[in-house]
Amino acid sequence: MREQLGLTQAQLASAFGVSRNALAHAEAGNSMLDGRAAQRFAQMLAASQQALAAVQQPQAEMPEGEIAHLIALRKHKLAALRAQLHIMQTRAQQATQMLHTAATLATIAALPAAQLEEMVYQAEKKLKQNGARQQCLLQLQTQALEAEIAVYEAALLAV
Repeated sequence: MREQLGLTQAQLASAFGVSRNALAHAEAGNSMLDGRAAQRFAQMLAASQQALAAVQQPQAEMPEGEIAHLIALRKHKLAALRAQLHIMQTRAQQATQMLHTAATLATIAALPAAQLEEMVYQAEKKLKQNGARQQCLLQLQTQALEAEIAVYEAALLAV
């Protein structure tokens, strides 16, 4: 499934918060993912199963207006996911810049230590909330939704 989504083991491992080796062993069936990683995988699998269920529905029997409505709803959700991903990426860039600024200010002793510590704390908090793992999970949701939209659009053309 990872390959179908066009993801590397490193990307997926980052999304699950495990090492690439741990994911490789789990894919090979030699070990299992920990509870948190397994939960994230289940969430991704649920999204993929929704897309699969959409493929398996007898869409030829659905009225054209209903299919068009489903497409519009999913495109709206997709736009919201893409906007959320963009915001996360922007916030992560801002946090990285904050860390660079804090490092620069620390070298020239322009701010008291307490203010520098607060600046670093806020930047790290922002990075944790908007980091690569969260972005990757959001990208997985986006890809699953894009696949579902493609299925509905193909069904609409078949009607």
